[in-house]
Amino acid sequence: MRAAWGIYCLAPSASCAVPAAWVKPKRLPMCYGCAETVDTNSRAINVWVSLMKLGAKTGCHQRSDRSLFFRGCQFPVCARCTGLFAGQAAGIALFWWCARVDPLRAFLCAAGSAALLGLDGFLQLKGLLVSTNPRRLATGLLCGFFVTGFFIRSVALLLQIFGV
Repeated sequence: MRAAWGIYCLAPSASCAVPAAWVKPKRLPMCYGCAETVDTNSRAINVWVSLMKLGAKTGCHQRSDRSLFFRGCQFPVCARCTGLFAGQAAGIALFWWCARVDPLRAFLCAAGSAALLGLDGFLQLKGLLVSTNPRRLATGLLCGFFVTGFFIRSVALLLQIFGV
């Protein structure tokens, strides 16, 4: 049986490929700010519901206590995933800079930021430190940007080595 993958992301990262079978179907959280100000049959609510479903397909837990809100509506993914995706987008937007960075420096930045993200999650998991949404967002941004930059630099180096 062929596995269906629940996420397609811009660059490999810790949350990159999650089989759709691992993503438990769940009830969508209520968008209180939107629901109070907009008719529930409106286009805005339909777009929000579609984005929440897309966010669930990424493998994100979408916990409201770990998510950012805009005008009363929960983001489709948690703060850490928001940071990862925004960091990946920034890494791609600055690909011209990432392709010129020293390969060792790119690797060290990627490894350090991934370790920082993992440490934040591990300390929270063990109950030693309560992570906050700004910290989750910051570690996600750093990791997403530097890991994407490292992959861009690696591809640029391989293209240079093989003379393409």
